[in-house]
Amino acid sequence: MIRGTDGRFKVVSWHDALAVVAEIAHQFKPEEIVGIAGKLSDAESMMALKDFLNKMGSNNVWCEGNGPSPNADLQSGYIMNRGISGLENADVFLLVGTQ
Repeated sequence: MIRGTDGRFKVVSWHDALAVVAEIAHQFKPEEIVGIAGKLSDAESMMALKDFLNKMGSNNVWCEGNGPSPNADLQSGYIMNRGISGLENADVFLLVGTQ
């Protein structure tokens, strides 16, 4: 939804909504743009936010409760997996989608 000229919100397409976001975002310098991820955000959404901001030239991502997270680009920092070769050294592992 976007706010119309009458001050009320109106339903618009994703294309129109993102066009408004792009128009406003281009009015600011990259260092002035900050992305904020809430406590209940999943890793994929946070990485999408981080990638989006990085493409805009900003590296300002805050995770609610943790502050800035400068190492968020490292996949190993958020997926916590060892790979198949490291299973024998793991304390516990969960197999998903196996038969």
